[in-house]
Amino acid sequence: MTLGAAAAIAAATAMLPVPAVASPPTGPVVAVVLPPAPFEQVMSAPVTGTVARGGGVGLLTAPGADDPVQAAAKALGEAGVALRPVDDPSVVGAELRGSEAPLLVLLVVPAPGRLGRDAATLVLARGPAARLLQGFDEPRGLASATTRRAGLVSTVDLAPTVRAFLGRSAVAGEPGAVIRIEGRAPVDLVERYETVQPLRLPVGLAVLGVALAALVAGIVLLLRPGGGRGLFRLAGMIGLFAVALPVSLLPAVMVRRPSVASVVTIAVLGAAIVAAGARWLGGAEPAAVVAVVAGVGMAVVLLDGLLGWPGMLMPLLGGNSFEGSRFYGLGNGYGGVFLAGAVLAASRLRPWAGLALLLAAGVLAGLPGFGSNFGTSLTLFAAAGLWLAIRVRGRGAWPGLAGAAAAIGGVGAVVVAHRVTGAPTHVTDVLVGAERSGIGELLSVYLRRLNLNLRSTAASPAAWLMVVALPVGTIMAWKRARPFGDGLRHDPAWRDAAVVLGVTSIVAFLVNDTFGVAGMGFVYLSAALVYPALAMRWR
Repeated sequence: MTLGAAAAIAAATAMLPVPAVASPPTGPVVAVVLPPAPFEQVMSAPVTGTVARGGGVGLLTAPGADDPVQAAAKALGEAGVALRPVDDPSVVGAELRGSEAPLLVLLVVPAPGRLGRDAATLVLARGPAARLLQGFDEPRGLASATTRRAGLVSTVDLAPTVRAFLGRSAVAGEPGAVIRIEGRAPVDLVERYETVQPLRLPVGLAVLGVALAALVAGIVLLLRPGGGRGLFRLAGMIGLFAVALPVSLLPAVMVRRPSVASVVTIAVLGAAIVAAGARWLGGAEPAAVVAVVAGVGMAVVLLDGLLGWPGMLMPLLGGNSFEGSRFYGLGNGYGGVFLAGAVLAASRLRPWAGLALLLAAGVLAGLPGFGSNFGTSLTLFAAAGLWLAIRVRGRGAWPGLAGAAAAIGGVGAVVVAHRVTGAPTHVTDVLVGAERSGIGELLSVYLRRLNLNLRSTAASPAAWLMVVALPVGTIMAWKRARPFGDGLRHDPAWRDAAVVLGVTSIVAFLVNDTFGVAGMGFVYLSAALVYPALAMRWR
């Protein structure tokens, strides 16, 4: 927008009629909720657009499944500020013109449609009203240390922002961080949401459908007598493609402006390339082929983390930065990909090297500045302890004790990292609450999260199918049961990896607040059982 256009809008604001109810603000903080409006309209409307150019505009999300407006009202109430409903934005413009003192202006505008369930638009500005109503050339964006996402802030950031403006001391252990005005308005973020969000359900169902179809087809072929080699080979390749799809879906949404065509094209071609490459790299070892696919998935997740988690902004496999208490880092769906990649890749290493890989993966998954996913981190540490106990057999109890000690040490390191750094993460909030209220707070948080997981799982019959099948697949791996026995007996390390993946996927269901990790663990466990068995038959 040009300077002339900004001046014209500011002039139009100045000429708005002054309602009879308008009066100068009674305090230095002006917090109002306006009628719902699309993001583009908020940036162009006379009052909200002008204030946005005098400060910044961003998307406001709420922890958990809370409504953003209700959560904002609660957060501001904790700072002693009431969020007033105002039907006519011109009332706000008139109030601001009547004030001479420096103000903190917070305009919350609910978004219509799908976006409104996940976020509202927040316009924030600080300073004298006269300067705020002049505006700048372009609206700037909002950011905070809580979300670590340009253009995205959380309702938990509102109270710290108000206290900082009023010069009050921060409340010890209070979640959230002061909102900063920086960068550009999140126009691209809104466009990405509107493109990607409608795809999540159909894409997720398609991936699950392909995985389950490949599993069923493979088992049917393995149980029937005879069968051509080509049919077994085809079923194996479909199974590989199914577990490669989650790998390619992550970069599919990392493009600047994703579209339906680009997402589908990248996902399908990427999965085909990963599956074919795994066949070439794995050579004659069927287990190595599946391990390559899982290892590539782990590598893609790590790359996304090194780039600042652009793929986790709105991944197509569960969770995004608009949901939950964790606004950045490793989501639960790809936490399962990360877990499977670490466990199955460890099977290609010596036992102690595999332990080191699992411990390193657990640290990266849980670090507050990286993965910030304590549930997946805890699951990986459990995998590390179980890994050594299973892989180093016949040497007494010391391998199991050493693995347990390493796992406990890893969990302690991640907990200390969250507490010492004081990073505004969900883990830090829980730790501070536990220090105030005792161990009962930890148990209360866990039970609430478990209840949330059970309710979300109950809403999806396919999810229950995977959760129930996990212990069945784990027992079959342990016993090398038919029809998977030949493939597991051929590679003992692979059988151990399948058992560890199955057990820790069950653990993941109990320690995460969604079934995402367990669900993806089931997908990769199925491939670990079915593909080697099919390969043994076509040979």
